Amino acid sequence: VAKVPLGAAGALGGALGRRALTAGTKTNERGETTSFAERAAGGLARIPGVGRAFRGTAERIGKAKAGLADIVKERQKGLGNITNADLDNRAGFAGPMANPINAAATAAELAERGRMDKISPESRDRLFKGVRDTGTSKNILSTRPDYAEQLGSTIQETVSGIRADKAADIDKGALKNPEVFTSLSHPQLKRISSHGSPEQKEALEKGWEEGEKKMNKKELSAEERKQLRANRKFIQANPNLQA
Repeated sequence: VAKVPLGAAGALGGALGRRALTAGTKTNERGETTSFAERAAGGLARIPGVGRAFRGTAERIGKAKAGLADIVKERQKGLGNITNADLDNRAGFAGPMANPINAAATAAELAERGRMDKISPESRDRLFKGVRDTGTSKNILSTRPDYAEQLGSTIQETVSGIRADKAADIDKGALKNPEVFTSLSHPQLKRISSHGSPEQKEALEKGWEEGEKKMNKKELSAEERKQLRANRKFIQANPNLQA
């Protein structure tokens, strides 16, 4: 039987332990992820009489989560110098992407470069499993809130959690989504008007058009119709938002 070097075994064991503690992640409206164990320990820690026994567990889970995020960040840095074509190809390799660290780092780099739409749905699903396993969905949702439901959240919650001064970072691919368009606040739209690209403003127009189609098919709630019209009116009153 081949022997694993002690240092490598320790690192592997540490990563596996962190993965176990961070399994079952969910994302809240601020793009923050929590694991099943973290939610359970956090809840128990608030129960009078037994809370103290579980506070240490919650703290260890929090450290494990932060540790995985740091590992993903470091792995992503190693992808910074490869070409877009190589990055796209890397995302399609099933073997390496079975490693959640590799998958999460690759997904984060694709999102940062605005290339999430360049890969196949099958490859994207594989990467998102790694993102969920490592609790790093914020790396994706800050620019691609349209993938919120695949990463344990909702589009409305995710968009509302994006600060107005970061709204111009939202990818044009997300702005085409009618639910993203409907969920945008006026301060977020104002930021896109002053700092967004022409492509982003064109995407907003597409988001409105798709939203209007859904409205005509009676697929929107009364509140969604109200917000859709309000955002359209805001864009029409702001020349900088018109493509």
